[in-house]
Amino acid sequence: MQEFQFLFEQSPWFILLCLLAGLAFAWLLYKPAAKQSWSRSINFALFAIRFLVVSLLALLLLGPYVKQLKRTFEEPTFVIAVDNSLSLAEVYDSAQLENIRKTVKELEKALGEEAAVQVRSLSGILPADSLRFQEKSTNLSQLMTEVSAEYENRNLAGLVLLSDGIYNRGLSPAYTPASFPVYTLGLGDTIPKKDLNLKALYYNKIAYQGNQFRLLAELEQNGFEGESAVVSVSYKGEVLAQKEIQLRENQPLYETEFILEATTEGLQHYVVSITPKKAEFTISNNSKHAYIEVVEGQEKILIAAPAPHPDIKAIRSAIEKNENYEVSLYIPGISEFKPDKYDLLILHQLPSRQSVPQLEEVLNSSKAHWYIIGRQTNIPAFNERNKLLSIEQRAQEFDEVFPVYNPAFPLFTYPAELVALLNEYPPVLVPFGQVTLKGEAATLLYQKVGNIATERPLLVMQTAGEQKTAVLLGEGIWQWRLQEWAQAEQFTAFDELVQKTVQLLSAKEDRRPFKVYPIEREVYDTEGVTFETEVYNQLYERIWGQEIKLTLTNEAGEQKTYQYTNSRNNPRYTISNLPQGVYTYQASTTRQGEQLTSSGEFTVNELQLESLELTADFNLLRKMAAESGGAFYPMSEADELKEALRAKEFKSTVYAVEDFLPIIHLKWLFFLILLLISAEWFIRKYNGSY
Repeated sequence: MQEFQFLFEQSPWFILLCLLAGLAFAWLLYKPAAKQSWSRSINFALFAIRFLVVSLLALLLLGPYVKQLKRTFEEPTFVIAVDNSLSLAEVYDSAQLENIRKTVKELEKALGEEAAVQVRSLSGILPADSLRFQEKSTNLSQLMTEVSAEYENRNLAGLVLLSDGIYNRGLSPAYTPASFPVYTLGLGDTIPKKDLNLKALYYNKIAYQGNQFRLLAELEQNGFEGESAVVSVSYKGEVLAQKEIQLRENQPLYETEFILEATTEGLQHYVVSITPKKAEFTISNNSKHAYIEVVEGQEKILIAAPAPHPDIKAIRSAIEKNENYEVSLYIPGISEFKPDKYDLLILHQLPSRQSVPQLEEVLNSSKAHWYIIGRQTNIPAFNERNKLLSIEQRAQEFDEVFPVYNPAFPLFTYPAELVALLNEYPPVLVPFGQVTLKGEAATLLYQKVGNIATERPLLVMQTAGEQKTAVLLGEGIWQWRLQEWAQAEQFTAFDELVQKTVQLLSAKEDRRPFKVYPIEREVYDTEGVTFETEVYNQLYERIWGQEIKLTLTNEAGEQKTYQYTNSRNNPRYTISNLPQGVYTYQASTTRQGEQLTSSGEFTVNELQLESLELTADFNLLRKMAAESGGAFYPMSEADELKEALRAKEFKSTVYAVEDFLPIIHLKWLFFLILLLISAEWFIRKYNGSY
């Protein structure tokens, strides 16, 4: 609906002057007393045309414009949202689920008489006939947020939510404010079911071959007081261990632990289950799966020193926080050197000014070295042995310097929130003299003398070439760990610094020309597993456009083959809808006639959130309705909800928009004036005038 109003920038009284101007111009040219070569009727027509043209042009000088008022009407809208999760399929049979669909259709029909209606599920807009109640998680707060965002500043009359009030993802919907009334229709059963539930399973995801590992099962029960429950662990269909738990009154939660042996290397699949009972409401929550990676052994690190020092204790404590590392210690006279192939050698003040037995054997036990310089270090011998830097010390003098973090360090990332703690560490003793880098190196910490930050390195690393090397040009870092505890009651910044340095130096460089690996080695069955693909040429430059063949094999030996091409824009490939289990994969490609392969393992876990809780929460639905100005109804009162909504008066919303259009911008007016002028010129010429 539109309304128009003509307005002028100048006083409307000037219209009379415009008309007088038009009349004057027409009179001067076509007054009746003048002798003309055309008839009186033609003269009158020319008089009228000239009057219109001049009057219109004069009117345009007054700046006329049209004020348009546009009104649009938006009818009210109702959203019917259905919790189509598996928790309802666990409680209801097929006939009851069909009744929910029927109720949704009836609500849609009843509300459709007064308003527009949209039906949606947890995952989006979905017709009532398409509801299958198969969603594996429930996020009611996300549903409320999506509806609020979609209908912001629109005429949303209300939301009808059909749900059991159980949510297992996101925040509580009671804390998601709604600017529209929410009418809740309670589904499910509020009476707790008689059930045994394997609520949680706790375990370390990595175990070392030959060692023992623990599985901790958390059992929840309701209605089986005085009876017993049998919990067992099986591997490839064979029961490895079994325990019986006595269920007592007023104790709903129990824990039981299994200690197993890690025998086979690789990704192993264990099933922990409760033996079902006849009176159980459901057995879908009676089992859980554990996927444990059994590795051959820990990375071996040797700390060697000529004498005991507090630095050694601080470094060892930081490293041993990570179970992937096995730390050995060699101090002559205190601990013996155990010949082995070590992944990293930490040399505290070695080579030393005093003789150290088996030093050559120690230095040759690893290709990765981390030197820590101190007062006992033999500087000339150190300069000769390492390829990273050299020190020209002046008269055996040492200086106290503070650490300063280098934000441009490229080899690994250090958490920004820990930098402030690191920069507040106390000083360490460093050799006083000139430090010269021998080759490419990356500096993690610089030296600060007093309040002056210098470009002299304190902790420097090199990973290029056959040997990885790091040098810390100072002793006394044990004070860093104590200082951090005094300030923040934690060791996070120090331990992170040590662990990342150790990880960088001990990691084995992967120079394979073809790599295919999953971004996440453990995914849920509701997700897809995404593979990253890397192909390199002989110069180890990344190349693209390779045809990749990828074969997946599940635990039963069944295989599926996929093919794709890795491209610069999309080097990843995703496979969805895989059932739970352990999968091995074999990828292959051809590079200049050479066959390249890559293999590995990953796991797919089943998402069992919906079977953990089956007791409906009508109190939550009542709270949502009350706080939004709506109302709560149980499923048995669905007809009352329909009648209550029918009785309400829903009004359309009127939106009014004002628009101002200058008359001079109207194209048709230009062509009208041009037509009038052309007509006058043509009539005069046709009748023999100039």
